[in-house]
Amino acid sequence: MKFLLVYNLLNQIRGYKNINTKYRFLLSTQSKPLNEIKKFQWEKLISILKYASKNVPFYIRLFRRKNLTINKISRYEDFAKYIPIVDKKIISEELEDFISKKRKKENLILNYSSGTTGTPFCFYQDKHFISWAKAHQLRNYHWCKNYSLGDKIALLWGSEIYFKKKDLLDKISNKFINRIEFNTFFLNENKAKYIIKKLNDFQPHLISTYPSSLMYLIRVIKKYNLKPFKVKAIQTTSEPLLPVMRNAISECFNTTNVFDKYGSRETNVIAHECPLHKGMHINAENNFVEFIKNGSSIEKEGLGEIVVTNLNNKAMPLIRYRTGDIAARIDPSCNCGINLPKMSFLKGRKSDIIWTRDNGMIDSYLFSYVLMKYDIFEQFQVIQDDYDSIVIKLAPKTKLNIKSYEKEIRTRIIKLSEGMINKIDFRYCDTIQVSNSGKYRPVISNIGASFL
Repeated sequence: MKFLLVYNLLNQIRGYKNINTKYRFLLSTQSKPLNEIKKFQWEKLISILKYASKNVPFYIRLFRRKNLTINKISRYEDFAKYIPIVDKKIISEELEDFISKKRKKENLILNYSSGTTGTPFCFYQDKHFISWAKAHQLRNYHWCKNYSLGDKIALLWGSEIYFKKKDLLDKISNKFINRIEFNTFFLNENKAKYIIKKLNDFQPHLISTYPSSLMYLIRVIKKYNLKPFKVKAIQTTSEPLLPVMRNAISECFNTTNVFDKYGSRETNVIAHECPLHKGMHINAENNFVEFIKNGSSIEKEGLGEIVVTNLNNKAMPLIRYRTGDIAARIDPSCNCGINLPKMSFLKGRKSDIIWTRDNGMIDSYLFSYVLMKYDIFEQFQVIQDDYDSIVIKLAPKTKLNIKSYEKEIRTRIIKLSEGMINKIDFRYCDTIQVSNSGKYRPVISNIGASFL
């Protein structure tokens, strides 16, 4: 309790109010009946839409042009009919028109994201949004083996953006709440050894990390026969957590308590892995999530592109914001005690999926499934420049006998893809380069296919 009070006080200094109250509210709402959660979510959706229609130039014009009033939107079908989907390009071209007239820009928090593609995108958030974001973060941490504020936590973060924003108050906060942070935007063996030693001394309850950062540490642990640090739970974020990665993490640290988190800088956490590992629970109090395929919403179970409306940022409301990420809506029933809606684990971005000529798709996990059999590769990356062929970049552990595996790998991929991929070339390198945003991308498709 004292850690939560200190955390709350330090955030009050920044203007992030009542995080403690918000956190406890979220712990109470997650176990309410799903229909009550959806009713609360819909009320917040209408509230942010009403606010935008009166204060945000883009939506003021939209409502006038369509002769639209908020009373005409009484169900989801109305919302989808009248409110357009927006993306980074639209917002970037009309940035000023997406900012609330009621907010002074100098009082807003400028944030930015380069995403996996490296394309810069600037946006604004208010302190109300940040307060709710922090409360959701605490709840999602709690789903990781009952982490509570004050339990030791370590962040392995590959984001220069994150660390550029750090100041003295952050360092004070870290000290009081038992948190240590490491910038893993660049890693070499010496830095990895330093982090491993620090984590062995620290023995955290929870580690929140980019999967690729932790995989690099595992590589160094194995290479030099180092002692793996003890940890109760591991939360991965910002990159695809491939099955081969999850298996390697579980094996190295002797734990099945590996939890994936999905979100973005624009919207904060969208969904987090269930405490019982049965899909991902959507943070419905924070985001309204749609799954869109061929222009229509998938109301039951099925794969689609994720479109998000954030419910807490009045500075610059993101309404029906296209993420470019692919996942499926799944059955929300769960015996973990959390009644929030559910989605599948992320299938990747539309640019992280191999596309076929008939607009079909091949899951990026197919390549993980094939390549995890071979213990001679550290990393891989699949690149698609046309529909029928791919290039597989491999970073081998050894240079002995590598090419002898090519025929077997090629045959398995062609068979599993049912012949949709019939030309496979191999390239070898010492390491797979991360994107401009510091993230590892196992699959890159340069085909312009789309779910929308």
